[in-house]
Amino acid sequence: AVVPKACFAADVENSISRMTEFVPSEVPGQLRRWYAIKMIERDSVVMNKLNLSAADKVSVEGIIKTLETARDDDSESIITNERYEYISSILKGCLHKSGRKLTTSDKVDKIVTNRWLGIPIFLLVMWAVYYLSVTTVGTFMTDWTNDSFVGGIQGAVQGWMEGGGANPVLIDCIVNGVIGGVGAVLGFVPQMALLFLLLSILE
Repeated sequence: AVVPKACFAADVENSISRMTEFVPSEVPGQLRRWYAIKMIERDSVVMNKLNLSAADKVSVEGIIKTLETARDDDSESIITNERYEYISSILKGCLHKSGRKLTTSDKVDKIVTNRWLGIPIFLLVMWAVYYLSVTTVGTFMTDWTNDSFVGGIQGAVQGWMEGGGANPVLIDCIVNGVIGGVGAVLGFVPQMALLFLLLSILE
């Protein structure tokens, strides 16, 4: 039988070696290590298949707990990390990466995330977003909404109600109360829409 080469850290290999003592003898040699690792991971399918005695289960759990305490992590994460470490060690020995050119995004990141320039650039961008959405373009859109759009609706409704002989109090309530109140809130929508549009672009 082919016995796999040890590839994990010494403490993990020690736990695997101790765990193989509880793998039944009928398990082929090339699979004993795999079963031991699965036992450390607390794989329920494997544990049920092995049908360990109560005493063996206590011993197995003790081995796992000892490893978890030493590593300050759960057993499944420990094994997963060891696998990645082993894969990385193999890749380092056989994979050689050529120099990669910086993409446009990388070049921008090197500037905007610079230790000294990052915060000033961030403040400048936030000021530009506020300036566009609140004081210039946003203000123009809000003024148009309040004066032209809402004002046009108020004028049309007022003319229609006066032509129909409606009570002046009712006209004032509808035109200035209802339409004017809704229009006051509606006037902020263009500014908020532009603000969130700019923030979405930044994101």
